Amino acid sequence: MAAISTGSGTYTPERLIAAATGAATSDEFTLPGGRMATIFAGVLAGAEEAHLEVKNNDGNFVEVFDAGLPLTATANATIIAGQGIYRVVKDVTVGAGYVDIYNAQFKRRA
Repeated sequence: MAAISTGSGTYTPERLIAAATGAATSDEFTLPGGRMATIFAGVLAGAEEAHLEVKNNDGNFVEVFDAGLPLTATANATIIAGQGIYRVVKDVTVGAGYVDIYNAQFKRRA
């Protein structure tokens, strides 16, 4: 799991899902209160989507539906502003689709 630090952030993206055509799920990451991050899905086409999920109190991931979600070929970026534990799930894609996160610093857990 990765935790977004409370530091000043960085403008270099962190790759959540490597470029590939197969379906993929990112590692979990934590967004603390008072922080925001932008997620971006590249190389989506047609009906392909990337879905943001948040962990609920039962420890299960549920999909986040909002104005900018799921990410699509024509709406491929959104801001996460709510505190929580998240992950991104990418559909099978024709091209080598990937997902990045911006304005975040990650602390890797061993």
